[in-house]
Amino acid sequence: MSKVAAMLSRKKVQSTTFDSFSHRRIIDSTKIATWSIFAILVLDMLNQLVGYFTGIKLLAPIILLASWPLLAILLYWLFSLPGRHYLFKIFIVLTFVKWVVYIFLYGHLHFQKELLTLPLLMIALAERENFRAYCQKNLGLFKYVLCTLFALTVVPFIGRYSVNTELYRFSAVWPWPQSLGYYCVAFMLLFLHKNIAINMLIYVMILYTGAKSAILAGTIVLMYSMRVHFILKAVRTRRKFLVAIATACISLVTFTALGGIDHFTGSLTHHYEKLFSVEVTSDAFGTGRVQLNRLALDELKNFGDIDLLLGKSATSLYDLYAGRETGGWPHNDFLTALLIYGILGLIFYIYYMLVFPLKFTLRDYPWKNIALVTSIFVLMATNGFYMYRASFLFLLCYFDIYEKGRLSNNTNKM
Repeated sequence: MSKVAAMLSRKKVQSTTFDSFSHRRIIDSTKIATWSIFAILVLDMLNQLVGYFTGIKLLAPIILLASWPLLAILLYWLFSLPGRHYLFKIFIVLTFVKWVVYIFLYGHLHFQKELLTLPLLMIALAERENFRAYCQKNLGLFKYVLCTLFALTVVPFIGRYSVNTELYRFSAVWPWPQSLGYYCVAFMLLFLHKNIAINMLIYVMILYTGAKSAILAGTIVLMYSMRVHFILKAVRTRRKFLVAIATACISLVTFTALGGIDHFTGSLTHHYEKLFSVEVTSDAFGTGRVQLNRLALDELKNFGDIDLLLGKSATSLYDLYAGRETGGWPHNDFLTALLIYGILGLIFYIYYMLVFPLKFTLRDYPWKNIALVTSIFVLMATNGFYMYRASFLFLLCYFDIYEKGRLSNNTNKM
């Protein structure tokens, strides 16, 4: 009996040790994934400052290195889920085989920002409670640091305009106004319930970037923000309403004084005029986006059955657009997904980015979720979403929505 008891005791100790090791490993992977996302966003903002003063994006390789462990952990989490998302798992395996064959045939594979990272991140948000809890725990710190860094890239350079598509656009230290506009929309979502005056200020900044996709997405967010503050919260007091309007007016006057009224009106009207004066089939329509899409559609005509099903690779995509002044990819995530991952990849991308989020968060904050998903869809369709690192900041909004909604216990549904 004593020997049996000793054996059972040893097994219990071994089991406890294994469980402790497994729990510690899960905690470590959660921390690495969370801080990798945070590091990518911080380094992206710091990279703009470094690039502005030195002319060299010194931190770009470090950002790429931070992306690899994040992708590896998200893949590990996906395949450790028993009996769920098995179709997506099969697709990932087929994609990996395709990559191996491509490297064998061509000797190289392009990797910059993997399109599948965002769907994998959405799955992790839905399935891993410890990941959500850890992100929520540190979300206040993330907001403070990221907001401070973003202010440093904008406020000291409030009068700096860059020439983009023959127009002067507000860009501060950001080389592309679109990148600045995306971050602005994401911050509007993060601070949606705080103060509508903040959203008014950020929205005016988006107007001066001249980034049409960000303006459309920002308009959606601003409309929801007004719904929250002036209807749901019944904020109809004259003082708060006047503060919001005054903030918008002061922002408009400030940006106009620094950039010139011609820059403001030009940014708003130059491209939109072509929506009415230029034919939709013309390459000039949509600032070259029609031409970019036509290149992608012409390439799809040459795809075989396997290519249509699984796509080719990011290397093929960049080879297709190499040396073209119009850009290095179609400014449309759906065409990009079709070229790189085929019909299956497009279906999975649409499902996990636009349908799946509503499935598990709609019951908590439905209108905010709809505003978030709709703004992401607008960016995907009009300029592309996954290629911009600000996309990670958009997904942080899901952590905030889901965790608060899960703990709110049916209080004031929005």
